Amino acid sequence: MSIYMLKRNCVKYVGVFFIITIILSTIFLLRRVDLQSEIKTEIFHITSTSVAVVEEHHEVIKYWFEAAERGELSKDSNTLVHIDGHADNGLVRYVKNFPDFRWPHKNELKYLMQQNDNFIMAAVTTGLIKRAIWIWPPWDWENHENSYAKTVTGIGWFMGKNKTEGLGRQHCMCAEQEGKNKCEHELQDDSNSKEDSMSLKDSRCHIKATYIWEEVLDSVALTKMKEGNWISKDEEIILDIDEDYFGCESGYDVLNKTGLVWKRVRILNWMLKDLICPMKTQHEVMGDQLMSSIIDITLQTCRYSNETDKCTRKDKKAVLTKFTKQSSKFIHNHKAMFCDGTKRKEHIKKLLQLITLHLASLNYMQLHTLRSVGFCMTTTPKTLNYQYQNDFQVCHGTNYPGNSVVNFHTPNPNELTTQMKKLKELVEPLFRPNRNIPKLVTVCRSMRDGYTPKYYFNDIERGIKQILADQILGSEPLTYDKDLLGGSVGWPDRHKKN
Repeated sequence: MSIYMLKRNCVKYVGVFFIITIILSTIFLLRRVDLQSEIKTEIFHITSTSVAVVEEHHEVIKYWFEAAERGELSKDSNTLVHIDGHADNGLVRYVKNFPDFRWPHKNELKYLMQQNDNFIMAAVTTGLIKRAIWIWPPWDWENHENSYAKTVTGIGWFMGKNKTEGLGRQHCMCAEQEGKNKCEHELQDDSNSKEDSMSLKDSRCHIKATYIWEEVLDSVALTKMKEGNWISKDEEIILDIDEDYFGCESGYDVLNKTGLVWKRVRILNWMLKDLICPMKTQHEVMGDQLMSSIIDITLQTCRYSNETDKCTRKDKKAVLTKFTKQSSKFIHNHKAMFCDGTKRKEHIKKLLQLITLHLASLNYMQLHTLRSVGFCMTTTPKTLNYQYQNDFQVCHGTNYPGNSVVNFHTPNPNELTTQMKKLKELVEPLFRPNRNIPKLVTVCRSMRDGYTPKYYFNDIERGIKQILADQILGSEPLTYDKDLLGGSVGWPDRHKKN
């Protein structure tokens, strides 16, 4: 074969090889793109976390169970990481149609939403939660004997025999204490006892579910997190954060500092209870606007020379005249928010006149502070039997003179920064690679019940959202519950115009 033919064949083979190489490379690159697409999709699926913001803590029930129905959570044996200023592990009450020790239907979730301190137990009875870890702040130390405690608790039922126990089927719980199995049940509201619970013979409590309860100081929890084996990488986690982890206040304190005595607040509450019967949060918003308008007219009409000045008798009459003219149309357009609004028009007008005169008798600082505190419902419309226990009143929450069982603590700016950093360090390990990360995060504001420090609300929620945004890839799928006090912007900013 001639040299010319050899060169020609070499060129031909090289060309064929080059074409084959290009084809194979293209196939490889296309497959690599597909693989990367699959990997990215899988990573997004793994790191996808929903975040729901609620007002009162038992409202998380809706989001927990809906997530389980969608397959985002397991329907059993989840671990709850509960970062909160309060345990919220009260015994859930047995009521008619309660989905006792089984998975609830959608229309049965309302029976689990009884109040803000027993929703964890409600979820335990269904099997949704098998382990609950309460991480508590240092300002709650006086309520704890040790920085870490762990118990295995059983929940069951017994048959109540009297008014104290309740008649018929009731819930009970048992746990080992000092080497003995001790059981208790919750006392009924009409038991006339100052205690919340009473002991019960263990033979009477028929245990149907057990769960692990741990309560741990936040700094100790950090140490356990760093050890790496405290929360298994295979555990399915619900992360739950209450904004009152940073502090707990009485909504009345700020009013008390202005010299507004509790008796006058109670009188105002009695009149408001008879005037406004809200059945949804829109009524709450309108009720607050109505009361704020009375205060605004008073502040604009009365001639104050200093913060402790009160309205003169002449100015009070002017306030009453102005408000009466402005309120007629409001009453007509919003009959549904008033108690028997279609039947008691004259009674409503008289009540509004009494409330106006009552407010006009307060001094400038008291009125200004009262407008900031606001007026709201006592509980969310989602609460079981809401219509029988909800009132409209001054928004001082559940902590007021003669009715408080919690510790109060107002943080300073430095402490707030320290606790926010601590929260960040607590959350980060839960989102590490190669572990089951939380598929759902619930954040509770605790503003309607008067717990979370209102002055720091924006700083607290902004900080929590930033911590979560740093851990969750992509845009933050944040859901604001429709019954939030003051809407998504929050109660302190409810009067600000967009």
